[in-house]
This record gives sequence, C-alpha cells and structure tokens, in this order.
Amino acid sequence: MDDKGHVSGHLMLITPERVYYAGLLGRPRERCPGAFHVYVAIRGGLRLTTADGRESHGELAVTMPDQRHTISSEYRSAICVAIEPESVPEGTCEAFVSRLQGPERPAFACRIPSPTPRSAR
Repeated sequence: MDDKGHVSGHLMLITPERVYYAGLLGRPRERCPGAFHVYVAIRGGLRLTTADGRESHGELAVTMPDQRHTISSEYRSAICVAIEPESVPEGTCEAFVSRLQGPERPAFACRIPSPTPRSAR
C-alpha cells in the first residue's frame, strides 16, 4: 500500500476473480453488479434495500449476482468483497449466503480485514 492509501485507510486489491475494496461507499444509489457481494461496515452499520422491497440493517450485508440493490452506510466508508460467480462451483454463492446470514454472522464480519481499526460496533 502506498503512503496515500495508508493514511486514508482506503485499499483496493483486484484479481481476475475477486475484488477487495475498503473505502468510500459513495452516495446511495441502486446498483446491479454481476458479482456476488459481501459488504462489511467499518463503523456503525449498513442498510441494504433490494429491488423486491426487502430491507436489512447490520454490520454485514450480502447480495447475489445480478440482484438490484441499494447499500448505504452510517459511516462514509465500507468494505466490499466481490466474487465473480463463474469462478466458484455452482451453488457455492447460495451456500455462502446461508452461512453469512446465519448465527455466525458477527464472527464472519470480524474476519474480513479492515485497513483501519473498526470501532463503535
């Protein structure tokens, strides 16, 4: 990480099949990416609203590929891990969503590394 990234706490790592982003979330707007997304709050919580009207609030949010959604954060920044669905065996994303949204949800949120210390959780 360069000095600017280290000072800002923003980080992006890109491979052909995965993206790890920690930084500004931007203004809330509907998006429909083709990848599986795991969003984690750096501070406070996240609000996820899907096109079919479902809403959730917490420190971790998950979307399936091609799912229209709006994500917003109580803090200006968030972490996002994007996984291209064709890079994992069929059914993997669905199984992963079940685990991430289950009783171990807080433990998973803590395991996704943040470039800055999380506080006010």
